[in-house]
Amino acid sequence: MDRYGIYERLSRVTEASTSIERQDEACRVEVRRRNGRVVGVWTDEGVSGAKPPLERPGMRELLDHVMGMDALMVWKIDRIARSFLGFAEIVKKLDDHNVALISATEPVDMSGPTGR
Repeated sequence: MDRYGIYERLSRVTEASTSIERQDEACRVEVRRRNGRVVGVWTDEGVSGAKPPLERPGMRELLDHVMGMDALMVWKIDRIARSFLGFAEIVKKLDDHNVALISATEPVDMSGPTGR
């Protein structure tokens, strides 16, 4: 895997523990560790995880560019969705384009047979 997209989401700008900067740095460190390159970063700042993923502007734009990446890196899986159905919907859309989902901080890596 060479081409990584990064998705970042923050509900409230006051959340220092999950700041966009912190998410970005952790994702970039993991991409470098995997000898990959970042091909795009999509952000939804001030957007609740309860909002369906396809209703978020950053996520919609990311999905418009999904064919240009091999994997999507997130800080934590809850950045994608808080509901199982929302999460499954995004995983399906990524899978339709052979894009793996990887968490920079959790043991979630859908890039190999075990992850799928």
